[in-house]
Formats: sequence, C-alpha cells, structure tokens
Amino acid sequence: MQTTLDIPYSDTRNRVTVLVRIILVIPHLVVAYVLNIVAQLATFAHWFIQLITGARNEAIADFVGKVLSYQARVVTYLGLMYDEYPGFFDDQGKTPVQIGLPPTDAPVNRLTVGLRFLWIIPAAIIAALIGIAIQVLTIVCWFAIVITGKMPQGMYDFLMKGHRYSLQVNAYGLLLTDTYPKYA
Repeated sequence: MQTTLDIPYSDTRNRVTVLVRIILVIPHLVVAYVLNIVAQLATFAHWFIQLITGARNEAIADFVGKVLSYQARVVTYLGLMYDEYPGFFDDQGKTPVQIGLPPTDAPVNRLTVGLRFLWIIPAAIIAALIGIAIQVLTIVCWFAIVITGKMPQGMYDFLMKGHRYSLQVNAYGLLLTDTYPKYA
C-alpha cells in the first residue's frame, strides 16, 4: 500500500492567519523537531529488528507513523494548504488532512530494508529538489493569499503533489513501507 496524503481544496484562506502563519507554527515546529529525533532513533533500532525478524515491530511502527502524520500536518499547515490550527501530536479530526500509512503488519522485504540507506538516495534528491520548488511556490502563494484571500488551484495542486511525495519518501526512509515513492 502506498502512503497517501489528501487535503480537500478550498480556494479561500484566512488572510490574517496566513499573514502570521510562521509565528503560529513555531510551537509545532519545536515539538515536531524533538519528535523527529526520537522517531529517527526508534527507526535505527527498528532497522535491526526488521533485518533480524523480517517483521515490523507494531509499537515502533505505530509511534513513528504518528510522528510522521503529525509532521505532515504541521508542514502542510505551514505550507498554507489549510487554515485550521493543527492539534499537538494527535489531531483527532481538527484539520482536513487525511493521511494513509501502510499497515504495520505488512510483509517486510529484508533486502530493501538492509539497503534502504542506499536506495533512498535518488528519491531523497528528487524530494529535496521538489522541496525547494515547494518553498518558492509557498512564498508566492503567501503573497497571493494575503493580497487576494484565495489560493490558486494550480499552485495548490503542485504543492499537494509535492507534499504527498515528501511524505512517501519519509515513510520509506523511516521503514514504514517497502513501496518506493512515486510522484503522482
């Protein structure tokens, strides 16, 4: 199963929250940074577990999946994809973001897990380039929203695809899936 990210399009945005979005998201960025460090340490241990047992540890995979979902909500909020302020760690439907992660009991391919640090390099390079484009386009969208109060559909579509690809790369890198990321 491929990792999914869906946020319904809404052309209108709250100009005031968009204007100060970078300030509003600071607490979330701090929490997401700390959780990211813990998730990476858990993933390192999970790498050995998957290589030895050939299965994902459900507790580690669930924790890392929740951290990844939280980070995706924070990044898409910062990226002007929606206006609702996300909840800390567990969202419980406060935002329109729908994230689908593969089940934790999905089979593990030990070869792809063992060589993941090499095989992720092309996807990570593509994600980095798309990330630069996302940042530039988000700044353009910020001006468009502050001036007009609307999010252009074409820009939204590109940002949505970019954020979705980034989530897939992160899920692949954090050993939550063996499915290679696809930009679609």
